Amino acid sequence: EVGDKEMETRVLANLSDVRMDSWDYRGAEETCLKAVQLLEEIGDRQAELMMLDRLGVINARLGAYPEALAHFQQALTLSREVGEAIVETITLNNIGQAHWQLGNYRQAFEACQTALERARACGARDTEATALHTLGLIAGSLGDASATRRFQEAERIAGEVQNSALQAHIRVDLGRRLLSDGKGEEAAQGIADALDAAKQGGHREVELYGLVSLAVAHLHLGDLQQARSLIAEARRQNATIRHKETEVQTLKLEAEIAGREGRYPEAMDSYNAVFKLTRTLGIRKEEGWILLGMGKALRRLGDDERAIAHQQEAVRLSVEMGDRPLQKKLLTDLLDFERDLNLQVARRGRKAARRRDEVRERIQQLRQAMRQADVI
Repeated sequence: EVGDKEMETRVLANLSDVRMDSWDYRGAEETCLKAVQLLEEIGDRQAELMMLDRLGVINARLGAYPEALAHFQQALTLSREVGEAIVETITLNNIGQAHWQLGNYRQAFEACQTALERARACGARDTEATALHTLGLIAGSLGDASATRRFQEAERIAGEVQNSALQAHIRVDLGRRLLSDGKGEEAAQGIADALDAAKQGGHREVELYGLVSLAVAHLHLGDLQQARSLIAEARRQNATIRHKETEVQTLKLEAEIAGREGRYPEAMDSYNAVFKLTRTLGIRKEEGWILLGMGKALRRLGDDERAIAHQQEAVRLSVEMGDRPLQKKLLTDLLDFERDLNLQVARRGRKAARRRDEVRERIQQLRQAMRQADVI
């Protein structure tokens, strides 16, 4: 009977591979859960470890990051029990990626820094590149200038080990770094080149990421028509892959475009939809940015009270996560809001003055947090 169960777990493992390759993540998740249960029964700890890590990856593809984190942590415990050093480094990086999506930037950094050190110790070059890439993403979220250096080192190693999917992904993120530095044209070209590489390599998920990132670049450049075209293509491709993070990003971009075009009720519809989705999935790193966009749209709709409430929550999240780029954007928006309210005080009296004072409190809160921010 043990032999029959071992055979069944091998069949289930193969079936989960087939389902993942065909983008059937729900089916793959169900198959992996059955395999884990069987492996627990027969006591095959090493195979259980691999299946738990795979289950975490599937959860992440589904956007279920709290569940992914739980499975990665189980896999980490097992990897240490059975002495699988390379799997431990991979799992540590996966834990870091899950924490990053959940907005737990400090925990993410600690896990990935440990993964990087272990990867270098055991000569796992692929994992070294992946850990450096994730550390670059975390550094970017914290507003740390080391993000570009980490991406560049990761891209070099990915090229040396001929990991073309990772290399294309990192090049997209290097383009996004240029965008954050205000180099829109250069960023768009870099992302377009990385997108071409992803297409040539058949890396569908990186291609999706590239399409969304190129839409962000064109939005930054003010080319709303091209941004819309790229979003439509990302949506078309994602109808097959059903990648939740892509769904979040396309909805957010559609809301931003509607706001740019003065279609504020439509912008709010999209923002509400994407905010609900991020709350369901636990993608906390996006929540503050969405609240910032909602606050802007509500101001244009004349609903200052709700705008302040949304901005207050965005400030809370930015301070809690240490998201310096979000803090800078919020500060700019709040200072603009304060100027508007100052003009209203003479006409509206106490109500406008009260709202202005609330905005000033948020400004002081942000400035204090930004003064206290440290680097990694």
